[in-house]
Amino acid sequence: MSESFKCLLADPPWRHKDKLGKKGAAANYDGTLSIEEIKAFPLPPMARDSYLFLWRVSSMQQEALDVARTWGYEVVGDIVWAKTTKPLQTTFLGPSRAQEEWRFFKFAFGLGRTTRSCKEIALICKRGKARPLVKNERDLFLAPVGLEHSAKPEEFRDLIERLVPGPYAELFARYPRENWTQWGNQLEGRPASPAEGP
Repeated sequence: MSESFKCLLADPPWRHKDKLGKKGAAANYDGTLSIEEIKAFPLPPMARDSYLFLWRVSSMQQEALDVARTWGYEVVGDIVWAKTTKPLQTTFLGPSRAQEEWRFFKFAFGLGRTTRSCKEIALICKRGKARPLVKNERDLFLAPVGLEHSAKPEEFRDLIERLVPGPYAELFARYPRENWTQWGNQLEGRPASPAEGP
């Protein structure tokens, strides 16, 4: 594999340390990795000037920072996915368009250690002199929760493609995406990691 990627997306199967993590966690679906295993996970060849988008979990913020640093990246921001349910069937019309838009959906109601989660956060990390394609992309997007545990919405990859240049690579991928090179044990016919081949 000779191609150097300018963008890497990773959604590691974090291993939680408490019982709540086991309740709806990746452990029940596709296995988990320890922090040391994630740090040591083989990466595809990355360009000197490149981006990493790393999904993290709320209870393991320091661990996510450590993974980014170990992989050779500096955290420069984050993107919040505000999880919604199906749109509400309502004809409410407020005095402003903003009120109208915010009335047409409900936030999801997930698990939580202190509060009930309705968001997920991906760290934006970079190394070298990587530069975004645009500077008008918001750091929050709304998208419905998928049917499968921990599945991330396609809207996020759309956002990445608007924000930073490719070529694009993804670790721990679940669904194939055109113009991306992906690895994941749930992708039929593809290796689980770059160490296992193209």
